Amino acid sequence: MMKTYSKRINNIELRSVSSNDIVRFLEIVKWFPNKYYGHEDEYVKYGNYYVPRNGESYNIHESCFKNKESCFTVASISIDDNPEIRPININNLTDDEILIYNDLIKVGVDFAKTIKNNYKFKFVWLQ
Repeated sequence: MMKTYSKRINNIELRSVSSNDIVRFLEIVKWFPNKYYGHEDEYVKYGNYYVPRNGESYNIHESCFKNKESCFTVASISIDDNPEIRPININNLTDDEILIYNDLIKVGVDFAKTIKNNYKFKFVWLQ
């Protein structure tokens, strides 16, 4: 089984994304409280989806109730000799989160170079 890399500082995380035991790219995500967690009783179940009891017109999947936190991708980093950083949602970061993001970008770029140079191995695990 593929070991994954993850480094989280407060609510910002750098993590590896893999398939077939190969790390394909890295991503930085921002975690935030899941507003649906613990509120399943406020919805009516229809199959795998729920609709609000208050009559509002939307539905959510049952998986939305399972985790205390949700996340969205802030940036991705390619696995390459010269890793490409692709910002996606950095405008949604506070000033403090941007400082953490910058630190994790540096870690991610170094890790991406390490992975690229070690593709002969099934996985690379940094301590």
